[in-house]
Amino acid sequence: MFQLLAVCPMGLEAVVAREIQELGYETNVEKWPYIF
Repeated sequence: MFQLLAVCPMGLEAVVAREIQELGYETNVEKWPYIF
């Protein structure tokens, strides 16, 4: 199993999380960084 890390500018967290979820990945959006 791989864990990937998404880094984004402050304020864009919800946008990045939504895009990752639309790609079919489960995300951990509770805290930065987002791991999927």
